[in-house]
Parts: sequence; C-alpha cells; structure tokens
Amino acid sequence: MKKLFMLLLTLAVTLTLASCGEKEAEKETGKLETEVETESTKELPELDMVIGTREQDKIIAEYLQDIVKTEFGLTLNVLPFEKKYDEFKAQKFDIGYAGWGPDYNDADTYLHMWASGNYTSTYVGWEDSVFDSLMHETEYLPDGEERAAKLFEAEGYLLENGPIIPLFTRGGAYAVADGVEGFYKNFVGTENDYIFASTPNNTLRLASTLEPDSLDPQICNANWCTVVTSSMYEGLVTFHNNEYLPGMAESWEVSEDGMVYTFNIREDAKWADGTPINAQTYVDSLALLLTRGDTGGFSYLGHNIKNAAAVDEGTLPVEELGAKAVSEYVLEITLENPASYFLSLSTLATFYPVNAALYEELGGEYGTSMDKVVGNGPFKIVEALPQNKYVMEKDESYWNADAIDLDRIEVYIIPDETTQMNMFENGEIDVVDIAKDYVASYDAEGKAIKFDAGVVYYLKLSFGEGSSPEAHELATNRNFIYAVSNLIDRTGLVDSVFGEASTYAPSGRQVINGVTAYSGANYGDLYGDADFGHPLTPNVELAKEYFQKALEELGYTE
Repeated sequence: MKKLFMLLLTLAVTLTLASCGEKEAEKETGKLETEVETESTKELPELDMVIGTREQDKIIAEYLQDIVKTEFGLTLNVLPFEKKYDEFKAQKFDIGYAGWGPDYNDADTYLHMWASGNYTSTYVGWEDSVFDSLMHETEYLPDGEERAAKLFEAEGYLLENGPIIPLFTRGGAYAVADGVEGFYKNFVGTENDYIFASTPNNTLRLASTLEPDSLDPQICNANWCTVVTSSMYEGLVTFHNNEYLPGMAESWEVSEDGMVYTFNIREDAKWADGTPINAQTYVDSLALLLTRGDTGGFSYLGHNIKNAAAVDEGTLPVEELGAKAVSEYVLEITLENPASYFLSLSTLATFYPVNAALYEELGGEYGTSMDKVVGNGPFKIVEALPQNKYVMEKDESYWNADAIDLDRIEVYIIPDETTQMNMFENGEIDVVDIAKDYVASYDAEGKAIKFDAGVVYYLKLSFGEGSSPEAHELATNRNFIYAVSNLIDRTGLVDSVFGEASTYAPSGRQVINGVTAYSGANYGDLYGDADFGHPLTPNVELAKEYFQKALEELGYTE
C-alpha cells in the first residue's frame, strides 16, 4: 500500500513539474520522496500492565490507561490477575504495579532488592554493575555518615537509571479504647508491641483480618502471624517505642569494626514449658533457619552472618556458620561484613528462637497447632480456634513477668474491616486498625494514631523480554520512563484512591524518610529534600517533551 502511495505521489509531482527541466524535475521528485519517507511514522506498540486483585490496583491501572492514552496516544492493556505471576516470571510484561514493605530498619532493605540476582531485580530482568558496585561498597563501610551517603548515592542511581517509577508510601492508623495505654505499632518487623501495654481489666482484645499460617516464626513472620506470635516469643533484643531493649540477651557488645556481636544470654531465660534457654539454643535455632529449606525464602535474612549464605545454599556445612556458644550463656555472632542494622534484624520474628529439639521430634508438624509449638515470650498460647480467635495468657515464669501488666490477649479473626470497626465502636475490641473509610472522621476527632508503616508503592518496568520487542524498547527507554513519571498526579491519585485524610502520601523516592541512617539520625533528616526526576506534582508539558525525545530516539518521528 505504501509503495502504491509513493508511486502515485511521484507521478503527480512529475506531472506538476513537467515544465521544468528534466534534471530539475528529477531533483524535486527525489527531494519529496525523501521528505515523505522521513515524515512517516511507525505504529506505536501497545503495552501490557500486570496488577493484583485489590480495588486500588484496578483504579490505578485505569488512571494510567487514561492519562497515557489522552496525552501520548498510547494503549495500555491490563492483564487479568490469573496471568500475573506467569507473566512476571517470564518477564513478558511491560509495566507492573507493586509494593514493598521493609524487612529491617535501614535504607538497605529498600535498595538491596534491586541488586543483580535478587528477587525483585530478577523478576524485571534488570542488572546493573554500577548499582551493584555501589551496594557492595555499603556492605563494607562502618556505621556512620559515609555509609548513609553511599546508600543515598545508590538510591539516586537506581531512580535515574533503574526500572522503577515511585508513586506513594503507606502509613497506618489505629485507634485504642479508653484506658488502653502502652500499646504501640512498630515501624518495621513485629508490628504489634504488647510488652508494656495495659487495660483497665488487664485483657487486651484485638482483631486480625487473617489468621496465622503457622505458629512457627521461621515459617510465618507476616503481620497476621506476629499479631499472635509476637506475644509468644522473644528475641535476643526487643524493639519498644522506637528503642532497642534487652530481651533474651540481658546485654550485648559490638566489636569496634562492627563485625562481631556478643550477646550475654540471661541465666533465667526459659521456654514456656520450663526448659532452660542458653547460648546453644540460639546457635541451634539459627542453624535450623538456614538448613530446614521450608522458610519460604526468609532464610536470606540471616545471610549477614558469616558463611550463612553458603550454609543456606548447601555449599558449606552448618558447623562453619558464624554463630557459636562461647560459653553456656555467651553467644557470639560474626558477620560477613559490618551491618549496623543487625540489632534490628535480631528483633524480627525470623530470629525468634525455635525449639530445635521439639522441631527434631515433630518435623514439618512444628507450629501447626498450639500443642505442637513452645514459645519463650511473656505470654503462652492457651486457645486456638481456627477462623475464630486465639488466646494468650501471661506466663508467670517469664523472666520479666513482674513488668507485664496484661494477664490475657485475645485476637479475633474478623475478615471484614467494617465489622472490626463496629466491634471497636461497640466496645468489643480494644484496638483496631482504622479502615480507609473511617480515617477522616477518626482523624477529625483526634482518635487516629498514625504511624509510618514503611511501605513503598511503585511502577516497575520489565527490562526482560517484555510483551513484544517494540514494547520492550519503549518501556525501557529512559525518556519514556521520565515522561510517564512526570505525567502522574501522585497527590491527586492518593486522594482519589485512599482519601484526603488517608495514611498514604505521594512519593518520588524509593527509600522512606523514617528509616535510621545511623545512630541519632533518620534518613529523611539527611536526604528528605532530594529530587531524582520523579516529581510529586505533574508537569504535562515536560512529560510530552520527554515522550517526544523517546519517540525520536526510537525512530517513531523525524
């Protein structure tokens, strides 16, 4: 068709220029042929976007569909959920909507996942030696300003060269009944902090939308598990009201080079069944974490320990693990490299002790029911009714029992958030995570307690195969990425999806402000005003300029 069009056009031009000399006519004809050829455009590819099943996923996808169609004339196809993981694994998508919650209190948790070979980078097919080098450097810097600065440099490189477009962050909001004191929601790790909570009748009642998958903390460390298990177990160190406190370890020391942590286990530490706990308990539990093979991938959290990754992979025997009992109550952990956030790691559910002897007896049955598990925390489980409720009662043999005011914790499994809100307002539960539609009114009444949940949401671009070669080429073009980012009204999106009084906030960053940079300083205090080309407010004209540059680079326009 194009050849026919060109022949007709050439003929018309030749006839029009018949009065000119033959050579002049040929010259003019050739010139117009060249102009037509360079002004012709390739057809824009359609892009595929993968999302989940939540309502927010659908709204955000529809929003993106509309703005890229309106401003760029680009079609964005949304893939059904049932194709999501297949497309992710095969990298046969162009744009994805995703979120990430922190594993520990450090900027590294938001950045390391993008290093080559890690879970997130693998799914999008992105590898970059410069970014890998920056992250590798942070592993060998001592705690302090130099390490924080290098992490900030790595974040900047990721946002300027990597496969993500930041959107917003998620906080949280909860409410407590009159008379409830000392209950906190933590920024990271074990979300519910019961240690020094109190109520008028010494019973704390909560609700959870999901029930625990397991009572084994090495298997399940998600919020719906720790709402129960965080009262049943205690780590070497606890995290209470933004402060690290002694747990099973009454004290600890860190070597000057940050490589060796020495924990002094308290001599009155014991399991709920009265069995003593000592340094070897933790050595055995860490060895189990790295050799059992059924932790759903969470064994990687132990890889800071010397030789842990090799033990996990089976290339070194567990005896080579950098954890040993120096004496009955002295535990020494040697790291692969300085990790200033190791104390944060030690508070996580993954590092709660598992009774290795009982696990040896029960195997995969460990933690599947309340009679097949034993804890070491301030409360012991006394009732477990699936899809109904879990009840924990104070363990009088716990080393710090005198400081525990609560006698009982009840966790009700209530999948519907509105039902939870009604129960709270009717006095049937004492703490509630405020449902989206209630945040504004609770906030206005001063009843909403907001906290930084640390979750970031972003669009991720597939640097792998993509839905087609043409789509892949466009979606990974840096000017196209900036074009889409500058098109997005992040504030308007947050307000429309979550409400103006929500706990979500627009963001152009990958690392949240609230994480610790180094002792005494938050990351946001140091770098909160940085701008990496992903603006909070949209700039449609600039977006179109970026898009035009992308089209020119890819040969869609002259």
